[in-house]
Amino acid sequence: MSDPRSVDHRPPLGSHRLLGTGRGAALVRPDGEIDWWCPDRFEAEPLLWSLLDAAGGTSRWTDAELAAWDPCPAGPTATSELRVGAQQRVRTWDGLVCVGNGSALVRLVTSSGSAPLEVEHEIRLGGFGGPSPPWAIEADVLSAGELTIVGVDAAAVAFDGAVARFAVTAPVDGWAGFAVLTAAADTGLDGRTLPQVLREAERADGRAMRRLQLPHHQPQRVVDALRVLRSSTDERTGAPVASPTTSVPEAPGGERQFDYRYSWLRDSGLAAATAALLGHRRSAERYLRFVGRLLQHDDGVLLPLTTTSGERPPGEREVPGIAGWGGARPIRTGNAATDQCQLDAVATIIGAVSVLLECGGRLTRDLWRIVDDVAQRLADAPAGPTSGIWEVRTPRHWVAEELARWEGLDLALRIRRRRPWRRRPGWVTARDEARRRVEGALDPATGLFLRAFDDVEVEPDAVGLLAVTRGFFDRRDPRARRLVAATVERLEQGAFLRRYRPQDDGFAGTEGAFVPASWWLVTALAMIGDVDAAEDRADALCSHLPRLLPEEWDVERDEALGNTPLLWSHMEVARSLYVLHTARVRRRYGRAGLSVWRVARRTRLRLRASG
Repeated sequence: MSDPRSVDHRPPLGSHRLLGTGRGAALVRPDGEIDWWCPDRFEAEPLLWSLLDAAGGTSRWTDAELAAWDPCPAGPTATSELRVGAQQRVRTWDGLVCVGNGSALVRLVTSSGSAPLEVEHEIRLGGFGGPSPPWAIEADVLSAGELTIVGVDAAAVAFDGAVARFAVTAPVDGWAGFAVLTAAADTGLDGRTLPQVLREAERADGRAMRRLQLPHHQPQRVVDALRVLRSSTDERTGAPVASPTTSVPEAPGGERQFDYRYSWLRDSGLAAATAALLGHRRSAERYLRFVGRLLQHDDGVLLPLTTTSGERPPGEREVPGIAGWGGARPIRTGNAATDQCQLDAVATIIGAVSVLLECGGRLTRDLWRIVDDVAQRLADAPAGPTSGIWEVRTPRHWVAEELARWEGLDLALRIRRRRPWRRRPGWVTARDEARRRVEGALDPATGLFLRAFDDVEVEPDAVGLLAVTRGFFDRRDPRARRLVAATVERLEQGAFLRRYRPQDDGFAGTEGAFVPASWWLVTALAMIGDVDAAEDRADALCSHLPRLLPEEWDVERDEALGNTPLLWSHMEVARSLYVLHTARVRRRYGRAGLSVWRVARRTRLRLRASG
C-alpha cells in the first residue's frame, strides 16, 4: 500500500463519469482509468478503488494520456480518445451493464489511425481491507476469485504480483477488448459480442431519457441530474443510492469520511419527486412501491436509510491500510445513521407522493396507505431531540425538524382532501403545534431561526431557507425576504453557501461549501420574486461546478469535495431550475397565467405517461 500519510493523491472528482445501469457502479476518469467499481450491488466491497489510494485496485491503459473525451456525466457507457505512443490515438468505449443476473465491466478500443494499434492494459482487482483475489488460468480462461475475464488471450497475460498485464489490438474497423464478469453474469459472452452488449445498453438508455419536461434555463443540468438518478438506481427495486462512493473527504486532513452507498429516505424521496416533476413518473412510482414494502417489513420500522434491497445497512467500521483521497482517513464502510430519528427524511416521502399527484399520478390505495402511515408517524413523534437533517451524533431538538413535521402534515392534509371521508383531526393539531413552535424560534433581531430550541444565541444555518422553499412563509411575507438576506450575509462563500459556520460538531476538519444548500438559495430567491438574482446565482454556480456534482465545494481551491456524485446535489439543481422556470412564468403572465401553465403541463405529463 502507499504511504497513508500521503496527501498528493487527489484524482479530480468532477472530471469522472459514472457508469451503471442499476447493478453496482463504476467511475472512469477522462484518461481511461477506472478507479472505482462495486459490482452487482452498490454497497458491495469495491474491486477497483484507486480513487482512494494510488496503489488500490485499478483498470487502466498503460502509457496512455487523454486527448479528448465525451463529458456526458453518467450512463451505461462512456467514451474517450487517448494518445498512445508517438502521435498515435485510440478511442475507448467503456460500459457497466446488466448481464443475466449479474453485471459486466466492459472495456473496448478501436484505432483512430489507418492501421491497427497494440495497446497494453493492466488490471489489479480487490484488496480493499484484505488480500487481492489470486489470478488463475484454467482451460485458457483468466479469472480472479469469483470474477471471469473474457476477450483476453490468457496465455499472453503477464503477472506482476496482484497486477495482470496484457495487450489488446485496437482494430481500424470495429472494436476489440474484454469484459470482467461477475459470478452471476451470463458467461456465454465473448469478445465478439461485447460491442453489441454496449449498443443495446445505449439504446435502452436513450429510450429512458425521452419525453422529458425540461426548464428553459440550463436544461442540460436537468438532463444530467436524471442520468445520475438512473445510473444510481437499483434496477431490481427502484431505490437509488445517495452516492455510489464511500469515504471521499468533505474536509481533507479531517475525519469527515462517510459511506453513502445506501438509499436514504431524504435523498430518494426528493429524487422521486424531482423525477415525477420532470416527466419520469415511473421512477417515482417504483420508489414509492419500495417504501410501501419497507413499511410492511420489520414490523413497520422505517429506517432513515437501507440498502437498495431494503435491508438494514451494516454498522459503521473503519478499513485499515488505505491512504485515502488527499490522505484523509479513516476509510469507512457501513453507516452509523441507521438508527437515528430524522423527521425531515420521513416528511420527504409525503412530499414525493404530493408531487406525483400534482404531475398526474393517481392516489391509489397503496399510496394513500403510505401517506396515512407516514403522516401518523409525524403526528405521534414526540417534540424532542432527533439527529435532524445533518445527522448529528448528539441529538437535539432542532427547529428544522419541527419545520419538517409541519410540512409533511400540511401536505398530508392536502392529499387527504382526495379522501374526504378519512378524518384525521390529530394531524391538524400536530401540524398547528409544529407551526407555533417554529414561529416561536424566529429571532426578531436577526431574522434567522434558532438552530435548536434550547439555543441562547442565534447561529446561522442554511436549513432555515427551507421555510421559504417549502412554503412555510408565503413568498410575499417580508420575513421570507429577510431570512434569505440574513442567511446569505452570514454563510455565503462566493456563489456558494456553507451549511453552517465552522464549529465543533463532533468531527475534526473544516468542510467546504455545501452544494445542495447553495441551490436552496437559488430556489428561495426565485420563490420570493428575485428572479434575475436567482438566475445569476444559478449561472455562477454552473460556471464553477462540473457536470458530475459533488457533495461539497472547496471555494479556495475551486475543486470538488465529498462523495461524488451526490444524488442530493443533482436533485436540488433540477428542482431549483424548475422553480426558476415557474417564477419566470409567474412574472410574465401573472398568477392566473401560471395556473394555466401548470394545468397544461400536468395534462402533457399525463398524456405522455399513458403513451
